[in-house]
Amino acid sequence: MNVGRCYARACIITTQAGLATSVLAASAIDAETRHNLARYFHLSDRPIMVIRIGKPTIPARHGPRWPLEEVMTSQAEA
Repeated sequence: MNVGRCYARACIITTQAGLATSVLAASAIDAETRHNLARYFHLSDRPIMVIRIGKPTIPARHGPRWPLEEVMTSQAEA
């Protein structure tokens, strides 16, 4: 599946357009909601992810990142 790649691409494109995204995970997890979404959007399969896209009302905060040296090892260390 390419869901992760598609989501990353959607986030990049919306950010470039000055929009924001947020994942509504519970909507795709709950069976009844999933069924209702599939019926409403005339989907032949079940929704995997629901993404809300819109204009942000406040600037997004920067998400902290781990330093590269803490998450990557060299082949000699492995």
